[in-house]
Amino acid sequence: MTKPTAEALKKPYLLIDTANDTLSLAVIADGKVLSSFSEAVFRDMAARLQPEMQNVLQSAQMNWPELGGILFNQGPGSFTSIRIGLAAAKALELSLGLKVYGLNGMQALAHPHTGQGRDVTVLLEAVGTDIYTQSFDENGKPHADAITQSLPEALERAPVGSLFVGDTSNVNIEAKTATPMAFWQLFADGYAVFPAKAAYIRPLTYKKVANQ
Repeated sequence: MTKPTAEALKKPYLLIDTANDTLSLAVIADGKVLSSFSEAVFRDMAARLQPEMQNVLQSAQMNWPELGGILFNQGPGSFTSIRIGLAAAKALELSLGLKVYGLNGMQALAHPHTGQGRDVTVLLEAVGTDIYTQSFDENGKPHADAITQSLPEALERAPVGSLFVGDTSNVNIEAKTATPMAFWQLFADGYAVFPAKAAYIRPLTYKKVANQ
């Protein structure tokens, strides 16, 4: 999408990040974090999301109708957790008319480390021994779409001299989580996707059960 107007950026936005076991929320307006919450909730994501959204809004002394929209981390990440977050965001869209803007969680993680004259490669744990990986140039633009592969393959594929960020072990990692301001900056720079959708990179697998 195009860059939001200066007037639009002055409005408060609710950030919803449920892409992994940590629930992260924030109210951001005009480049300032008014309130935030971040805690590892694991399987309590569905139960904790709604009350914590209300709490973070109250901490910012905001009411729902005052929001300019929802910023949503559309992944990649946990299939179930992303679905929970997206369902909550879509409910707000339907009930309050708030637009839900999707943002690339890997790009948000890389963004604060761009502009240093080197590429940034994100490595995030996926399923089993696989990881999600995506590389960005020094200006924060992706070289290619995010994919899943083994860690050795990802390291071999990464641009020479990359700065690594993410949560993968056995690699010298610069940062492990994306900040609320990183998501807001991506939105301000016009990187949001509307309407938001879940980024399910790894294909869903299932076993077909024969009729009894």
